[in-house]
Amino acid sequence: MGRPHQARFQCFGASELIYLIANTRWYIENFKASLQKNFEDQGLSHTVRVISVSRKIFNLFRPFKRGDIILSFTSESNFILGLYFLIFKKKNVHWIVTVNGLGRFSDNRLFRFLYSLIIVKSNYIFVQNHVDFAFFKKQAPNKISITMGSGVSRDFLVSRLQNEVYIDTLGFFGRFVKNKGLQEFIHLSAHLEEYRFLAIGGTASQISDLLSYNNFRSNLILRQFTSNKKKVFDEIDVLLMLGSYGEGFPRVVLEAFARGVIVLSVQSRWTEGWLVNEVNSVVLPEITSESIADALRLLRANAELCCTIRENAMNLLRQFGIAEDIDNQYLGTIRQVTSISALLE
Repeated sequence: MGRPHQARFQCFGASELIYLIANTRWYIENFKASLQKNFEDQGLSHTVRVISVSRKIFNLFRPFKRGDIILSFTSESNFILGLYFLIFKKKNVHWIVTVNGLGRFSDNRLFRFLYSLIIVKSNYIFVQNHVDFAFFKKQAPNKISITMGSGVSRDFLVSRLQNEVYIDTLGFFGRFVKNKGLQEFIHLSAHLEEYRFLAIGGTASQISDLLSYNNFRSNLILRQFTSNKKKVFDEIDVLLMLGSYGEGFPRVVLEAFARGVIVLSVQSRWTEGWLVNEVNSVVLPEITSESIADALRLLRANAELCCTIRENAMNLLRQFGIAEDIDNQYLGTIRQVTSISALLE
């Protein structure tokens, strides 16, 4: 049946296994590649197996042994692992949870309550937005930290922010799925014809379907996902974050910060405490074609404001959103929880 991603944790003087568990292999490869590389750089030999818990739930109900370390990253896997520990009363298995938003359950009070009861049984909790931080800190005040998602690598940052200001191309970068904001993006393109709208992240079939059933204006461009993100962001002047998806801190925002792209977002759970309107971004209480148009006119008319936003966004990124620093937080937490466990034995 296979095993989850595992690595022999020799760099900390132990022979236990470390497991990275998420809903899909794609999640680990897309968001935790830097952490995996960090393990590799320390000489860890490992094989990868990420469980899709929606299809193979019982793969998680395996005999984790004394001293094993589990890092789980998505709400479904967190919830199921929590049930596992409640049922089997596992001791001396170290469980570090990342709450990367609650997705469709964000506004479900019952689920949030049950989720918190389970999550606080873990050894440590990482969250990615200040709303979740305040919520879980009440339950586990001494074992919680906040990070800006998975971060972005230092080598993704531009070497120097440009002084020139162009507000011509508006970007959407993400999966073409419900609640990510694509429909709102397309709708805006019909009302703001003086701007170029560039949406990237769909599959060939998704783009074909959209073009078949819609009569788009010439200012809207749809492209498939590309791994050359630097080139994409260098084409965009403003990244629009219009979705209502309840999540942690979106990495695409950090990537925009890193490339000197201004972020314009609807106020959301993940923006609170991180994004400040006209300081490091543009944050609107609601998205309408009028509110977007007003914000863009403000940016076009105020080059100094644009430069200030870019600089402040870059400073925020350097302080809280560098992937290598976030990886070190995870490694430090692993050392901490394993050391505390050893002292208590």
